[in-house]
Amino acid sequence: MQKVASGFLLRVGLILGCVGYAAYCLEATVLDAHRVEGAAREMLSASSVKDPLVRRLEYAIAIHLPPGTPLDPAMLDKAAHQALGKPAFVDAFSGALLAVHQHVFSHASGPIALNTVMVADAARQALTEVDPQVANMLPPDAQLTVLVDTDKIPDLSRWTGPIRTTARAAGLLAAVCLVLGFATEKHRPRVLGRIGRWMLVIGVAQLAFFVALPKLVLPQFGSWAEVAGSVIATGSFLVAPALALIAFGIGMVLFGGRWGGVERRQVLTVLPTVRTRRIGRPIGHWESRV
Repeated sequence: MQKVASGFLLRVGLILGCVGYAAYCLEATVLDAHRVEGAAREMLSASSVKDPLVRRLEYAIAIHLPPGTPLDPAMLDKAAHQALGKPAFVDAFSGALLAVHQHVFSHASGPIALNTVMVADAARQALTEVDPQVANMLPPDAQLTVLVDTDKIPDLSRWTGPIRTTARAAGLLAAVCLVLGFATEKHRPRVLGRIGRWMLVIGVAQLAFFVALPKLVLPQFGSWAEVAGSVIATGSFLVAPALALIAFGIGMVLFGGRWGGVERRQVLTVLPTVRTRRIGRPIGHWESRV
C-alpha cells in the first residue's frame, strides 16, 4: 500500500511540475508585455507584419507631399522599406506593441497607431538617403499616421488569469507531492533516477520550444505563425535554465544509479553465506574382471 501511495504521489507531482513550469514559461514570455515589446525588430522582419506597414507608410508619405510631386513607385517602396529599419520607427512600433498586447490579454479596444512624430522622422531619414529632393518636399511638421490592423488581433484575455494561477498552484502542489512521495518511498535511488529523467525531458522540450520552434519551424509557415515565433523567441533567456535542467537531470540519473548500486552491494554483504557440500561419495576406479 505504501509503495502504491508513494508512486501515485510521485506521478502526480511530476505531472503538476511539468504543468506549472510550462505555465511559468508562458507567463515569463508571452504574458510579459515588456519582453514582447523587445521583439519589435524581429517582428518587423516578418513579411506578414512588414508588408502591410510598408504599404501604409507609402500612403502616409504620398498624402503629405505637395500636389504634383513626382513620385517613383520604386523609389517610394525603397524608402518605406528602409524607414522600417530606422531606430525611430522601431521605437514607434515597440510602443504600438504594448497596445497590441493589451488588446490580446487585457480587454483593451480601440484603434492602434504608431507614434506619428517618430514615423515621420524615420520616413524623412529614409527619403533623404533615397531621394533628397523628395525629402525636402516633406513638410517639417508632418505627422505620418500608420495604423495597426486590430481586426485580426485575437482576444486571449480569458487565459491570462488561469495561466498565472496555474504557474503558482501547480508548482506548490508539485513540490508537496514530490517531497511526500520521496519520503514514503523505500527505494529512493530509483526515485532520484525517475525525477532526473523527467528533468532531462523537460529541458530538451524547453530548448525545442524556445529555440528550434521559433527559428526553424514557425517561419516556414509565414503569416501570424512567424509573428508567434518572434514572440516565443523572447524566451531565449530560458535556454540557460533548460541546460541546467538537462545537467541536473543527467546528474540525478547517474547519482541514483550509483546510490542504488551501493545499496545492492550492502544487501549482498549482509546475506548469510550458504555452505555447500558434495552429495554422495566419489566413484572409485573400476576395473573389469574379464
